[in-house]
Amino acid sequence: MSGIANSLIGLAGGLLAALIVAWWQAKNTKALIAAELAKIDKQNQSAFRSRKEQWLLDTAPDLLAASDPQLHAVFNYSVVVSLIHKIQIILNPKNPLEQAINMAATDIGLEVQEAITARRSMSKLLGAQDKLTVAVRAYLHAP
Repeated sequence: MSGIANSLIGLAGGLLAALIVAWWQAKNTKALIAAELAKIDKQNQSAFRSRKEQWLLDTAPDLLAASDPQLHAVFNYSVVVSLIHKIQIILNPKNPLEQAINMAATDIGLEVQEAITARRSMSKLLGAQDKLTVAVRAYLHAP
């Protein structure tokens, strides 16, 4: 009988060891997967920000040029609005820096609209352009 008891004790010990190893392996694998997912998420966010920065660098100067009162006696409002929408579509309104860019682009649209209706104010339009420039710079240089 002691041979069977010894065998059962050995079997139980082996089974317990296997369960502990399996639990430990599952815990480590879960932690490793979580770390890798976090790393991938950070890379994706970085890549998206990079694309967003390039989008702004491509679009903001075009909007500034299209709304510059020193370049245009008559504004092409559809071009200005298209550029404003191109900027606004990628912005996150919950991010204060992006919200500032959104508001500055809107101000440019309103000032161009005012200029088209013969209440042209060069200083107001240039002020609206300055707001956009400052907001884009703040976003691009944020950590």
